[in-house]
Amino acid sequence: MSFDNTRCLFLSLGENCLVDDVLQRHGLKVFSTPYSFARSNIDYAIELERTEYSTLLSKDNLYYVKNSKVIRSNVIKDCDNIYDFQHLNGFEFTHHDVISDSSKAESYKRKVNRMKELKYSKDVLCFLYHYRYNENMDVQKIIDKAGTFLKYYNSRAFMVVFFQNIQSEHRGVIEKTVADNVITFEFITPYVWQGTDKTKFFARNEDDLMTIMLDSVKIAATQR
Repeated sequence: MSFDNTRCLFLSLGENCLVDDVLQRHGLKVFSTPYSFARSNIDYAIELERTEYSTLLSKDNLYYVKNSKVIRSNVIKDCDNIYDFQHLNGFEFTHHDVISDSSKAESYKRKVNRMKELKYSKDVLCFLYHYRYNENMDVQKIIDKAGTFLKYYNSRAFMVVFFQNIQSEHRGVIEKTVADNVITFEFITPYVWQGTDKTKFFARNEDDLMTIMLDSVKIAATQR
């Protein structure tokens, strides 16, 4: 029997657009979140929840990165040094000019409002968080932060944290239930999901492993 998508809302929590791409190509995307097409990290997400996203779209708190249309926040910027360097510079609107383009700003307002509405949802909520491979990785800290983030949502919400372990001669995925509402998936892969090759950047070359993870997540969703 095919999985009933109405049982659970699958939502991207970043850190970049890889999660959104995975959900979309596997037919699980519900809607875009503020994290779907941004560069962020879970510290930023916790701060945005704490402040109810009140500062995210204030133009006084945003600036253009030099010689680009990329926009960053100068308020949502404090975090531990456990992330890829691209995710340490403040919440980044990588593909949306929310300063000059009113339609992009309105689109982001809708994304924010959806997150606020989820507070009142009785649905099962599955937040997927891709903890990007980097030299300062601390998975346990991310697990702890996942618990903090989930306190803002209903008791049926849970988070999937997935990350890479780079090994040249092995492939696989290791699942661990690390808390009542947090599941981790360690992807043992030969290539880091980065660069200009979209096959590798979006982990499309690892879709067999993604399928293993998502099939397990669907089971977890039906049990909540």
